[in-house]
Amino acid sequence: METQRTAEETSGARSTHWIDSAPHRLPLSPLNSDITVDTCVIGAGIAGLSTAYFLSKQGQKVAVLDDGYICSGETGRTTGYLTWVIDDGLTNIINFFGNEGAVLHVNSHRTAVDIVERIVREENINCEFKRVPGYWVSRKPKGEQSGHPDKEISEELEAMHNVGMTEAFLVDRPPYHVDDGKCIQIPNQGQFHSVAYCYGLAQSIINNGSNVYINSKASDYNKDNKKKPWVKTEAGYTVNCDKIVMATNVPLQFLTTIAKMEPHRTYVVAGEVPKGKYEWCIFQDDSMRHNKPYKYGRFTSLSETSDLLLVGGEDHKVGFETNFDERYEALEKWTSERYPDIKFTYRWSGQVEEPADHVAFIGLDPGFRDVYIITGDSGLGLTHGTLGAKLVSDLILGIPNPWRDLYDPNRFKLKSAPELIKHLCEINLKYKDYFKGSDVPDIEDIIPGEGAIICKGIHHYAVYKDESGKCHATSAVCPHLKGLVRWNTSEKSWDCPVHGSRFDKLGKPINGPAKTNLSEVNIEELVKKQKKA
Repeated sequence: METQRTAEETSGARSTHWIDSAPHRLPLSPLNSDITVDTCVIGAGIAGLSTAYFLSKQGQKVAVLDDGYICSGETGRTTGYLTWVIDDGLTNIINFFGNEGAVLHVNSHRTAVDIVERIVREENINCEFKRVPGYWVSRKPKGEQSGHPDKEISEELEAMHNVGMTEAFLVDRPPYHVDDGKCIQIPNQGQFHSVAYCYGLAQSIINNGSNVYINSKASDYNKDNKKKPWVKTEAGYTVNCDKIVMATNVPLQFLTTIAKMEPHRTYVVAGEVPKGKYEWCIFQDDSMRHNKPYKYGRFTSLSETSDLLLVGGEDHKVGFETNFDERYEALEKWTSERYPDIKFTYRWSGQVEEPADHVAFIGLDPGFRDVYIITGDSGLGLTHGTLGAKLVSDLILGIPNPWRDLYDPNRFKLKSAPELIKHLCEINLKYKDYFKGSDVPDIEDIIPGEGAIICKGIHHYAVYKDESGKCHATSAVCPHLKGLVRWNTSEKSWDCPVHGSRFDKLGKPINGPAKTNLSEVNIEELVKKQKKA
């Protein structure tokens, strides 16, 4: 079932169930003239479309720009579940923000699920929305949690109750084949088809008199607070506006907020199971509390005889690992042990931004008067995108919002300093790549369909060989902060380990903060240089 997709459709070579099962595409077009609107939203994922939806419902004229199609970024690469159970663990949120901050955090995500349900009902969006129970499972073997049975699970349950999640309760085991010990059940979580939902949002935005423009990459925007905002597309057209919202997973910044986040790759496997055999639920383990690769998952309907089980996890920092197959294999092994009759059909990966203090950055872009950002999803991008859109639209419309200070991008928590310093040290070490040699001895050694770094003196080149054997070369230097990209064999992309920028196999950016292509190189000249060497 896995198929190759273009960059317009998805940010990776591997397609997803959500992209393949998406409803009929909307007849959208690129921006082809200068326009004037109230707000320009950059990014047509759940955060950008939700923002445009809220604003257009209040009578604003909004333009949404995307460099691909709807959900061609990360929204279509999730597992599609909706929860207010924080994967980093409530005890970590309480440590940084206190009990009051944790209450706001939980309530904002709970409200996000309610908002999705309300919009689905009011706009009549067919996106498989369903309320299901959630399970929080310990990663430690049964009876070994912190020296005696279920201690950490009990601590997390107590934290949940302290922040108002009184509906959560302890059960003897998770609802699958392996007995992982006691776990917490949280009723009334949610799940949906994220891409179908976003198509519905886009249609509502258009019905409200605004527009969504595809294949319209935002290449620049006004950075002078004394002048009125504008956004310019790569094709040279300008959107004049009063406000700008960056809902692009990573904002179009040089650094600022980006420096307070770690980009991570996360992996998903999916497969068929007998219809109705297993309890439909969402589940996640507590590995994030221990900085270990964690697991999370959910079910959806596939056919009259089969359900589809999706399991994700095995996260790592972008560009820090190359053992992609091992990540998928670990997920499949874990899943097969708990659901032994699964038949796997999909593998894909996505990207998440992990803030040092575990809370997203939503609000005014630091240093700007009219530019807003929604970033730092911390693995809960669907609820973060929804609540972020509500918060930003409230800020633009002058409506008070209780979450404003919690998510303020200008905040700094002293407790997060050690994690930030560690992160900066790790990415600075990646500049040592300049002293590494080529990935392969010669361009001829690159396997068709793969890429490799080729060095010639002090110069590093990113060379991709297509299936026909033709080579394509660019500089391997990321245009953002000059890190050296690395080849991602799983998604056929060039990934930068410094701040997580990603480029397609020919060097076009598919994830920020980089905004421009990898510099093109004459492959014939490069081959000549290699032969002379």
